[in-house]
Amino acid sequence: MHNLVSIIIPNFNNERYIAAALDSVLAQSYAHWEALIVDDGSKDSSQSIIAAYAHKDSRIKPTFFPRNQGVSAARNYALSQAKGRFIAFLDADDVWEAHKLEVQVSTMLEQDAALSYGGYRVIDESGAMLGGFLPNSTITYNDMLKTCQIGNSTAMYDRDKVGTPQAGIIRHDYELWLSILRDHCAYISPPPPPLDDICYLARIRIHSQSDTANKLKSAHRQWQVYREILQLPLHKAAYYFAHYAVNGVIKHRFYRKPSKARVC
Repeated sequence: MHNLVSIIIPNFNNERYIAAALDSVLAQSYAHWEALIVDDGSKDSSQSIIAAYAHKDSRIKPTFFPRNQGVSAARNYALSQAKGRFIAFLDADDVWEAHKLEVQVSTMLEQDAALSYGGYRVIDESGAMLGGFLPNSTITYNDMLKTCQIGNSTAMYDRDKVGTPQAGIIRHDYELWLSILRDHCAYISPPPPPLDDICYLARIRIHSQSDTANKLKSAHRQWQVYREILQLPLHKAAYYFAHYAVNGVIKHRFYRKPSKARVC
């Protein structure tokens, strides 16, 4: 089907959360999807949970790596198997709101957008709400160099427009967005009405094992992207890193307070 959505879900030792992630996929109001879940050599009960869901619904297509190869390898393998026009991403410890795919496909077609994203709520390990984040309505390549406002589990791109980019090796999703934004602009989905009533597309979980919670690790990786991947000269890398640091503090403050967005 032309508007099939391929959902990319890498998983490693997420037995506590993977069922909730898959339940949120099954609950989608948009039914034309395939979920390509790659288990990256989990040592917990993740594989049996995933297998049970695949048995329940043939749209869930699992792959089980015999050993851990890293999230980039898992994500890129799933991308290589994807059949859909639209590529959506869901981290195994996050969950989607029920109309996420329906809203996003519709608005991407209306906007003729190559890459879209949305607002999200932030939850803790038990699923309790911590706050929310509302990204800007549009994001350019230069914007992305200064800060990443795209929550991975809200992102979707159109392969008819961008081809088959792959996840990066250091900051996997961030490098992917940069590769797309070199030639395209990203748009929020759905577009905000006049009163800025933006809706949440997902719930992104912060816990002790998540990259979101490890600020020093994230900062080091950001610097590596500037210097090793993009090969920016030192003064430019320092300029963008300063923006990244300040914007990170601002974003963290949003994470800890309610916002005016609604659930789609």
